[in-house]
Amino acid sequence: MVKRDIFEKLVAWLEESRVIVLKGARQTGKTTLLLQLKQHLEEKGCRVVYFSIDREYNNPVFASPKRLTKFLNDQYTLSPTSKLYLFFDEFQYLDDPGIFLKVLYDTLKDMVKLIVSGSSSLEIAKTREYLTGRKIEFVLERFNFREFLKARSDINYTRWFTLNTPISELNEFYQVYHQDLKLHFIDYINQGGYPEIVLTDSWSKKEEKLKEIIQSYITKDIVDFMRIENITGFNNLIALFSEGAGNMVNKNEIANTLGIDFRTLRKYMEILQYTFVFSFVPPFFKNIRKEISKMPKVYSNELGLITMYRGKTFSDFDLIPGTLIENAAFLHLKEFFKVFYYRTIAKAEIDFIVEYDGMPLPIEVKFRNKPTISSKIYQSFKGNYKSELFIVISKETLKREEDKIYIPILLLPFIDFSSPGEDGDVASKRQNRRDRGG
Repeated sequence: MVKRDIFEKLVAWLEESRVIVLKGARQTGKTTLLLQLKQHLEEKGCRVVYFSIDREYNNPVFASPKRLTKFLNDQYTLSPTSKLYLFFDEFQYLDDPGIFLKVLYDTLKDMVKLIVSGSSSLEIAKTREYLTGRKIEFVLERFNFREFLKARSDINYTRWFTLNTPISELNEFYQVYHQDLKLHFIDYINQGGYPEIVLTDSWSKKEEKLKEIIQSYITKDIVDFMRIENITGFNNLIALFSEGAGNMVNKNEIANTLGIDFRTLRKYMEILQYTFVFSFVPPFFKNIRKEISKMPKVYSNELGLITMYRGKTFSDFDLIPGTLIENAAFLHLKEFFKVFYYRTIAKAEIDFIVEYDGMPLPIEVKFRNKPTISSKIYQSFKGNYKSELFIVISKETLKREEDKIYIPILLLPFIDFSSPGEDGDVASKRQNRRDRGG
């Protein structure tokens, strides 16, 4: 069983009073992670109660916080001297979950520690006003490439680097592990990061399981929970975004193509974002007259979704499309940053802009043997925003050239952007960026 990057961070919050809210897409391993926390507590001799709310929401004990409190007290004798750890998996299935948790917390915080998970950020967001000052949030993503390696490679990858690491040190690591990284990166691109799929050996079974996950998402989240009736239109939108990952989203054009109205499209996009299926990257601009396009760019949070809808997998690293490489780069960057893209009226574009060490950092993906970047767009951006560094994510090129750093895509997952030039507990630093204590 693969221990996730955020496990220790969650453990550190078990003794705090706040409600731990673990959110993420279906099948990303939230239940497994909660069970690991449950086991951790039980091994310490703690008292633990675990409920799967999506299976037990009709249980009469959940009719009200008062009834659940009585049940817990009858069965476990609540006491401040012996805290009870109460787990709710898929807590959004509770009636009025925000109010329910608020009442439980306010009534029992000295006797009960609440740890809850949910698959819909849209529904979880509704609880925030009730849990202000009472919660700490974490996002559990699908396996990132490092976790994928932990699950599939025989090599134990523990190294982290920064943008200040000498090129010679990066190159030594790259030369030693290059072949293993390339082999597993191809698999990562093809099958994505759903833990169950990654841990399955048979390729045909991987395909079947991915289809089952998507179907379960449509059935449980979209039809049953979100009450969406136009499933054909919703499915077509998923296919369109999967095939067009990395493209700008022209809402009027898409609405016309799919035959749905503009409001419906906005609603569907909101659902896809808040159920962690796609991310919509906004443009970076300060002078709205010069830098246009409020249209976001769309990226899939699951690489396997792209290959499934495109109907094509890859066995040759060199033949992986640049759009998939760009999407893979985005998945790493969003662990550390709020990500933007840059585009001018003249349609000059930089793939990603992030704020690094207090300054805008432009990042361009060039998956080719001899990557080059437009000096005009770079100098223009540098002049306007005082950028001191430019990152080029390449196929194989690894070098530092004045204020440009060329980093192979296979090395990118080992770059710690959380703190310039410092080593340390990267998983914790990365999660700190996501923590949202209300």
